Amino acid sequence: MGTALAEALLNKGHAVTVWNRSPAKSEALAGKGAIVAASVEEAVRSSPLIVRAFLSMTLSMR
Repeated sequence: MGTALAEALLNKGHAVTVWNRSPAKSEALAGKGAIVAASVEEAVRSSPLIVRAFLSMTLSMR
């Protein structure tokens, strides 16, 4: 989902900075114009708007 969100922003002409703990996973977005940050800190400092995509989230109701 993170890739889809980043691609949608790039397609609308927005500047997008991405970071992934596995740098190779950011290569496709870099090829589409995204800036790849070297660290989480660099990514967060690059923009006033931060979008965080979670791999999975489990909610339990009791």
